[in-house]
Amino acid sequence: MKRSSSFNRCLLLKITAFLLSLTVLLTFTGCYRYNGPDYESDASDFNDLTYSRPNYSRFEELYKYIVQNSGDFFKAFKLRNSFLEMYDIYVNVIAMSGVLEVLKNLDVTDTYYADESLLLESKSMDQYDKVWEACDALVRGPGGWALRTFDGLNELLDQFGGEYKEKDEKQHMIDELMIEADEVLEDYTRLLNVEYSICGDDYQYLYQIPDKSKTFLEDDLGGSTWIITEEEIYLLYDQGFISDETFGKMLDDIEAQKLNELGACYIELVDIRNRIAELDDPGSTYYDYAYKNDFLRDFSPEDVSAVRSFVRSYLSLYLNDLVYSLSFEDLSKANALYAPDFYNDILTNAKPILSDISSDMAQALDRMSESNYYDIEYRPEKIDLAFTSFLPVYEKSFLFIQPGEEPTDEDISTFFHEFGHYYHMTRVPEAGYANDIDTSEVLSQALELIVSKYYGQIYTDAKVAGAEYNSLVLKFMQSIITSFLVDEFEERVYKGSPKSPDEVSLILGQLFKDYGLTDTVIPNNAWVEVYHVFAYPGYYISYGVSAIAAISIFMSEDPVGSYLDFCDATKDSAGLKSTVEASGISDPFERAVFKDVCDRFVKTVVDIK
Repeated sequence: MKRSSSFNRCLLLKITAFLLSLTVLLTFTGCYRYNGPDYESDASDFNDLTYSRPNYSRFEELYKYIVQNSGDFFKAFKLRNSFLEMYDIYVNVIAMSGVLEVLKNLDVTDTYYADESLLLESKSMDQYDKVWEACDALVRGPGGWALRTFDGLNELLDQFGGEYKEKDEKQHMIDELMIEADEVLEDYTRLLNVEYSICGDDYQYLYQIPDKSKTFLEDDLGGSTWIITEEEIYLLYDQGFISDETFGKMLDDIEAQKLNELGACYIELVDIRNRIAELDDPGSTYYDYAYKNDFLRDFSPEDVSAVRSFVRSYLSLYLNDLVYSLSFEDLSKANALYAPDFYNDILTNAKPILSDISSDMAQALDRMSESNYYDIEYRPEKIDLAFTSFLPVYEKSFLFIQPGEEPTDEDISTFFHEFGHYYHMTRVPEAGYANDIDTSEVLSQALELIVSKYYGQIYTDAKVAGAEYNSLVLKFMQSIITSFLVDEFEERVYKGSPKSPDEVSLILGQLFKDYGLTDTVIPNNAWVEVYHVFAYPGYYISYGVSAIAAISIFMSEDPVGSYLDFCDATKDSAGLKSTVEASGISDPFERAVFKDVCDRFVKTVVDIK
């Protein structure tokens, strides 16, 4: 999940386009002199980039001065200098947005960065308009001829439509609702990392439990209650203190808390976002809005719907066969013997693999390692998420992974997945600004698949390596099914506007049946811990449609060549469909292509029985 700091991708796209264009124009005219930190230099270490709150009050002072005095010919150049100072502050706002995106996720127990991020988000929307309004006032004032001639600001305005246009009341309402949604999302993030517990005195035990094993919470009256966390529930069960029935009831009670607390945030988010969609296009829902505005896709919900029935009726038939092909004993061996050692020194261990794939990839890994623009170690205070975030202005990417406390094979795959994002942004810098999720996910997943050819180096036991490959095939097929299921789940939720978390769980339960997953062990309320569902509605379908393109790359005659061709094609592409066409990959929205790719991929499983 890469992501930049703003959840409104369309807004970010406009901001960064503005940022790049203005920097180029003002720098090459020789009139722009930036006196702040050298954001464009190659910082030696991410730790050198510290957060400092932008000077919001000074920005407002400069804005008011420019607008109020724009008609004064004799102040033209003083106004111009005020605008450049105002712009410097705005550059810092954009730079700090990227830094905050990383810092707030490195420690979710510290609310300072989360609060600062919300403050910055609310300011940046307003400041974007004020920068353009001030620029417009300058070049159209009586002294504007000098600025147009010497500073190139007129060309900038022409490029973006000729003049500033003030937002109407509707857009202001949308902006306010987006900030409101971000506030709810921050609440969800904090609740997601709460250690949920239950009162131990409400349950029966098979044996007397020694007092020293209890954790007590004293109340105001001098009494105490035994508080049991989820981890302690499993410990009690393993030690034989509780029955199967009590064990299940305890876990159910924990899950009920999560459903109520986290689910309430989702109900609120759906309501807020549907109001945004209604303002933008009366009669539509945020499901439609996200495709068009948040992700700027060149495919539509109708394109997805055209292959959805195939996914429902056909792909789920593969799952039982694929599960049968697994050797759980060998997968356990992979996690016990190989995964921790490989992951704990993964930058060193991944180097020869990436070098063999592409020397350019190995160099990108070296640059990432040297600059420290990554955090891949387990710490309990980090958010349980993996993403690669592009930092605007610094023009660098940050790779973030929260692995398991004891790393597993999944963490190894996650690293190569995220490095696919990182390498894409390194090879095609425009990708960081374009922020096209769908093409980006092709490259992250395709690299996971290409790396599977090196499983023998990671898991030196041939049977273990074979089990890992079969597990990867199963994961991809499950990912395709899950992405279409979640996409349909979101469509139904946003169209139905459920009033309670339980109603949402019923929608998911029905979809499990529709997709032939009636024997799934995933509970209907599992959605409350899926961060993407809360933070990025409409995102999940990217995993499915991009997986088909990624598998096509992997099974081509020259996987690495196809990978690099697709990567380069994203430079001039407007989206997934156009990139697929430009790079010669088959259209993932064609049912025949979809079926052929899946059929051939499943047949690559290794016989290890």
